[in-house]
Amino acid sequence: MRLFSLFLLIGTLLIQILNNLLPWQLLLIPLILAMGLLYWCKCKGKVFNRFILVAIAFFLGLSLASYQAKQILDSRISPDLEGKDLIIQGKINGIPSSKDDGIRFLILVDSAEFADQSVAKNTPINFQGTIRLGWFRTAKEIKSGELWQLRVKLKQPSGFMNPGGFDYEKWLFTQRIIATGYVRDGKKIYTVQNKKLKDSEGLKTIDYWRQAIHSFIQERVDTQSSAAVLSALLVAVRDELDERQWNLLQATGTSHLIAISGLHIAVVASFAFFPIMLLWRLFPRLNEALPVHIAGAIVGTLFAICYAMLAGFTLPTQRALLMVIIGMWGLISKRNYDAITILSFALILVLMWDPLAAMTISFWLSFLAVFLILYFIKRQKEKPRWMVIKLQIFLSLAMLPLTLLFFGSASLTSPLANLIAIPWVSLVIVPVSLVALLMMPVSTFIATQLLSFSAFMIDILFKSLALISGSALSMVSFTEVPDFLLIVAFLGLLVLILPKGFPGRWLGILLVLPILFHPKEKLKENEFTYTLLDVGQGYASVLSTQNHTLIYDTGVKVSDTFDMGKLVLSPYLKSKGIKKIDTMMISHEDIDHRGGANYLYDNFDIDQIISSDKSLFVDSTACLADQKWQWDGVNFEVFSPFAGFSGNDNNRSCVLKVWNQHHSLLLTGDIQKYAERALLKSHAKQLKSDVISVPHHGSKTSSSKEFLTQVSPQIGLISAGYRSRFGHPKPSIVKRYEDAGIELLDTVNHGAISLHFHADKKAIGREYYRLDNEGIWSR
Repeated sequence: MRLFSLFLLIGTLLIQILNNLLPWQLLLIPLILAMGLLYWCKCKGKVFNRFILVAIAFFLGLSLASYQAKQILDSRISPDLEGKDLIIQGKINGIPSSKDDGIRFLILVDSAEFADQSVAKNTPINFQGTIRLGWFRTAKEIKSGELWQLRVKLKQPSGFMNPGGFDYEKWLFTQRIIATGYVRDGKKIYTVQNKKLKDSEGLKTIDYWRQAIHSFIQERVDTQSSAAVLSALLVAVRDELDERQWNLLQATGTSHLIAISGLHIAVVASFAFFPIMLLWRLFPRLNEALPVHIAGAIVGTLFAICYAMLAGFTLPTQRALLMVIIGMWGLISKRNYDAITILSFALILVLMWDPLAAMTISFWLSFLAVFLILYFIKRQKEKPRWMVIKLQIFLSLAMLPLTLLFFGSASLTSPLANLIAIPWVSLVIVPVSLVALLMMPVSTFIATQLLSFSAFMIDILFKSLALISGSALSMVSFTEVPDFLLIVAFLGLLVLILPKGFPGRWLGILLVLPILFHPKEKLKENEFTYTLLDVGQGYASVLSTQNHTLIYDTGVKVSDTFDMGKLVLSPYLKSKGIKKIDTMMISHEDIDHRGGANYLYDNFDIDQIISSDKSLFVDSTACLADQKWQWDGVNFEVFSPFAGFSGNDNNRSCVLKVWNQHHSLLLTGDIQKYAERALLKSHAKQLKSDVISVPHHGSKTSSSKEFLTQVSPQIGLISAGYRSRFGHPKPSIVKRYEDAGIELLDTVNHGAISLHFHADKKAIGREYYRLDNEGIWSR
């Protein structure tokens, strides 16, 4: 069982390192052969049979994962439908998320047709599956299970690709989302086309009731922050949690409690025994019909299933529910199943249900946490004193490398925080909240009072966590540590926990040390790196010398939840261990260049802010031509704008040149031909550069032939969005660069682009984050 589950997992994992999918039909051949060998060759002995079972598990996992992946990729929206107005009909899935800028939701598309009569109106389109939509600036109310008709514009699942960032495309792939887009609104004809066709009919869906419970909580609990936590604990809706709450949970290592975890499901299943035991004592003759332990196991399982349904059957709840069911079956059948066997069986069932589950972080955190608990308990020869405290310390330390691997940072105060939070949440808040849930259809008043009590308990918990998070040790990060060293450190901690007297236990320390003393690569004197980040339509970049950091533009901010300072720049800076920004230069005041500046201003130590619009920040300095400085042997000079420059906002962009003895970089913001002509007059001889940021994202208003001839770059960098509504870069501009022999690199196809300008004549180093990290799920 254990070997089978392990190699089933390995088989499903293999597709993550493949650039191309293997035909799943072809994989059935070795699978069938292995099954045939197992049937006909049982006489070969245990070792041979075990080898064949391992082969079966591996090819079964690989073929299942390949089949699932192929199904998802084949159902994605075709390129010829991208960007076209479509009329779709489908059922709302999951719980819609309401934000300040509108609603985001999933819809299972049943049918689609072209909206434009000139593109064969009413012509059916072969397009079905789950898509993710945004409906912005709307007052419409959408509920799960409803049937809607919508006019939409769609594109391939697409996300930003940056160091330290979240792989949104991979997440969409694991969620079986085949397209993303938005609802067309604002015109009278769109209003007519966007309409609800049917309410949720008959027996309401689970998601419908989850949304109803979520709404009840948000309406009845006065404190919004506590209501957000209750929605997360009861129906797994975490969208209402604000940034302050997430930061506090992360800083104390308690964010796992906000998910409907295995611990919560186990507690719910256990509580089900109490009313059964009471009822069977009151009526002893019930034992004759059904023994109390069987009745308790059945009711406990039903309670666990109901609670897992409230969570939407997320991966952690799937694992926990399966373990509870297997454990309860053991209780009913009077079989004492080994805990590792139960975990292995749960792993097999989860992977058979969803072969792509191992592509998610929650899968690893869920199964490894349970494995570590079982590993710790099994390694104890006798029950030690303070067992719970020692277990919590071990679990926090053992999960530290994995947390660093997945998130780039971890909490050292988590053992203390969890000792307080786990019993507080699992034994007080969750039980009271569940009783409130049961009382909702009976008495609104009682349910409200119970929820208010739970909210009060949540408030006390968060105040306690805030005190703990105030420690300087609350968060640690090891920047740029190779993934394999983090895994080695994890194995070292497992070795250290082996029983006393186990030979070679001290070797675990040697496995942990590399993560603590891994040297951070540092730039040399006269050397600098420049990273153009992938922020879609906009511009954001980071330039580093040996001891200094400059931010040139910060991307767009659409809302509090879509802020490039928060989503892209901050994770990148943290992944590189950058805590201080020496200079933040905002080229001009367009929102797609300055949107993330406020977040960086509030969360990082910034020495100087330079902007063409001095009013952006109280303590900012005007960006003016002839400003010069030098960092670590690297030269910086502002070429434009001049004092009193009369150009428009784009033409007032800060133009910055950075160079060392052998290489140079020219950053141009959104300048247009007017500013280009002014630069040709004022700095003609100084414009020549090896690399240029293509002005104004490659629009027709910039990149004149005269300007390109004078700069004469080898490489042009374009920051643009996938299928941007502005159509950047324009084909005519791309051709102009190509005709001039200039190599173009863009964030659409390359993701974040990192260039290394060496201190010698060595060629400029390049790294393309999308190309280096793409998988079968990438667009």
